[in-house]
Amino acid sequence: MFEEFGAPKENSVYSDKATDFRFETFSENKKSEYFVAEQNGKILGGCGYFPTEGLPADCAEIVKFYLCPDSRGMKIGTKLFSLAEECARLAGYKKLYIESFPQFSSAVSMYKKNGFTELSSRLGNSGHTATTIHLIKEI
Repeated sequence: MFEEFGAPKENSVYSDKATDFRFETFSENKKSEYFVAEQNGKILGGCGYFPTEGLPADCAEIVKFYLCPDSRGMKIGTKLFSLAEECARLAGYKKLYIESFPQFSSAVSMYKKNGFTELSSRLGNSGHTATTIHLIKEI
């Protein structure tokens, strides 16, 4: 996805060494979940929420929200995103935070249509200092 849209690779999730250990991270943290859409054994996309270090206790970050190119436009992303948001709310979170790039304008547009508003600066300590768009939503 980063190559497809020309998003920065350095200081982003793309170069984050912790990405290689996300399964373990989600498994160990009971206040996080990750959802995967698959069809006929093919992964179509995924989306999760996680209490990123440095965020307020009542806030989780939407993380690793990606779709395969051929699954876009099928409402799979909307369903994954809605599921992550609802489950985060049920887990006790009151706010959701997202970091992104202008290159992912379709996703940013979807976030804003779903009630996210832009912040003037980042929250928390994701370590992804290349992101330039930071959004939040009360849930």
